Amino acid sequence: GGEVVPGWERGGAVLVRGICDVYWQGEGGLYLRGYKTDRVGKEDGEQVLVRRYRAQLSYYADALSRAMGLPVREVYLYSFTLNRLITGFVI
Repeated sequence: GGEVVPGWERGGAVLVRGICDVYWQGEGGLYLRGYKTDRVGKEDGEQVLVRRYRAQLSYYADALSRAMGLPVREVYLYSFTLNRLITGFVI
């Protein structure tokens, strides 16, 4: 399945272009990490980043899985502002 973005016709080709920060092959599949420098508040910053980047990381995970023929097991974000690794993405 794919996601249909409002304003795009179903069935048309869409190119999504981006650069994955880092990935590696580990136990049982692939692992993906994105690094973010967004200034976010300490109280809600983690939730803001998850909302902001969930779709992007989902696209990267799908493309990586297709290209490598392996499942993506974990997706992480590292926030330089929060100095924290954000885990638990449901992709």
